[in-house]
Amino acid sequence: MVSDQFSTHHLLLITHFSLSTIICQLSSLMSIPVTWHLIALHPNELNFNHENLAEIKVAGKQLCIARVQDKLFACAAKCPHAAAPLVNGYVNVQNQIVCPLHRYKFSLENGQNVSGEGYFLKTYPVEEREDGWYVGI
Repeated sequence: MVSDQFSTHHLLLITHFSLSTIICQLSSLMSIPVTWHLIALHPNELNFNHENLAEIKVAGKQLCIARVQDKLFACAAKCPHAAAPLVNGYVNVQNQIVCPLHRYKFSLENGQNVSGEGYFLKTYPVEEREDGWYVGI
């Protein structure tokens, strides 16, 4: 009886995380049209904090911008778990944004929750062009 409950519980967890991974991968592969918005001529124009995170408003959406070396990443401004402002978190050495409230970790590349809780962070494409930095919404 205990082994049946144990295996059923683990099967449900595996199914949940497998489906979550599939959904994340499918959403990143779908070609959804975006509108590009200029956010800065140069990254130094953005008001980055000591953790290289900035919060900006673009097309009515609050976004968190992360600067990692010479790249910019954009994601939703609030953690999908408890709505904590991600600008108060930090980016770890694996290029994951870490929520300041419960330390949930999300990939800056695709928003996947890498600490295992099953949440997804909305991410937005960022491009460097000759005339500045753009985010696609």
